[in-house]
Amino acid sequence: MRALIPIPLVFGVIACSAENERDVPVDVDRMNELALGPAVAIELQEISRADVEAAGMLGAGCSFMRDEGGPMLLIGNRNEAIFKQGDKFVRAASDVGSEDLQFGAHAHYDGLENAVRISIDRESEKVIAPELVHYDGAISISDERDRTIYTATGVLECGA
Repeated sequence: MRALIPIPLVFGVIACSAENERDVPVDVDRMNELALGPAVAIELQEISRADVEAAGMLGAGCSFMRDEGGPMLLIGNRNEAIFKQGDKFVRAASDVGSEDLQFGAHAHYDGLENAVRISIDRESEKVIAPELVHYDGAISISDERDRTIYTATGVLECGA
């Protein structure tokens, strides 16, 4: 009979231990983050003048370059923004509720897999021609989980 008494006691200790583990809050966001892995950085490819035409992006808007006169890496207009990864264009629709930049461009664009944010320093305005203005600015691209995958500072060339 003495041997039978410790068995219920052992099950009681196990049950209490399991009950306490259920009281610990589960961090679902952290679990999802670990399951998805880290954000994967991207590199933007140069957008040529022929690419602009092929993508249907001719017209008023702003283009981003790392350096004045350098290659275009992103273009934003009234309707959308595009950037190039490899040989394909990635598109994002304009967020018409975001800040209006110059020549119809917007400060924020949302795509299926990416979001684009554009900021300009309005005080750095440099008029190049009657319908062409340069600004110091920055772009940020985030993935579908709102994790930053690309940032750069440079020049925004806005015009028609």
